[in-house]
Amino acid sequence: MTPADAAEARSRGYALLAGLWLEGLTPARLAAVRQTPLAAALPETVDLDELAAAHHTAWTLEVLPYAGVFLDTEDTLGGAAQRLLTDCEAAGFSPKTRDTRADHIGLVLGALSFLSGAEADARQDDRGGVATQLAALQAGLLDRHALSWLPPLWVAGRSVGGFWAAVLELTAELLLSHRGAAGEPWALPTLPVGLLEDRKTSLWRIAGVLASPALSGVFLTRADLGRIGRAAGVPRGFGARQQMLANLLRNAAEYEELPALLGQLDALWAERSAAYAALAEVQPVLSGPVQAWRTQAEAIRVLLSDAVTAVNEKA
Repeated sequence: MTPADAAEARSRGYALLAGLWLEGLTPARLAAVRQTPLAAALPETVDLDELAAAHHTAWTLEVLPYAGVFLDTEDTLGGAAQRLLTDCEAAGFSPKTRDTRADHIGLVLGALSFLSGAEADARQDDRGGVATQLAALQAGLLDRHALSWLPPLWVAGRSVGGFWAAVLELTAELLLSHRGAAGEPWALPTLPVGLLEDRKTSLWRIAGVLASPALSGVFLTRADLGRIGRAAGVPRGFGARQQMLANLLRNAAEYEELPALLGQLDALWAERSAAYAALAEVQPVLSGPVQAWRTQAEAIRVLLSDAVTAVNEKA
């Protein structure tokens, strides 16, 4: 396969995956899916309505595939989307943001499809300099807008299971094979100083930190919160993830189950930290991002340990 052929194949692959992430599996897209490794993940009898419902559950209710959900904090809301728009504009690509935010993984894949297609055209026309510039733009998009938050998306998204988990796996494989080499090391925002020592810190604030992947190193799904609550014997209630976590903390304190809840949270963070370590071993391209996310997760584990000590000392 020539470099031009490889770029064209990547462009088609990204386009298919972008459509699956953004719109789900349509009748027209099903024929293309049957020609890919995703065919093995299709149910024996394909019911597009059931797959559409599973798509909604996976990427609207459980795991939110937006860069900003993973990378932004209260102080930087909208930053990830704006950075992507700026980089896309510089690359000559205008993402269609009418139906979704610019930082959706599907739009990132769309940008990579556009640039890969342009690279293929440049190589076919023997415009090596232009092809090199386009390849550099793709590397920048990969590092800043895809691989930077792929570890927590990948680890959390595996839990959705079925066809849509397979779409995530294939997306990760294509992104990693495309990049091929590790980018520069980077770090996530530092945790707030004295979060637990300050008596004025509310449970809502603590829940906000734990529910913010950029600060906690972990994306908490609704299923995670339900499992933690059941194990600790406290209800999670309803609402957004931060509200559910605040409910868990408040109810655990009221029922004197806070050490049990904190222990369950630590177990989940330990599980995700181990998953990151395993990911780094098999995917060296992700070594930089994985290290950043794992460092953040381990910092939260220290915070949770301190919280358990403080609660036990007051008992």
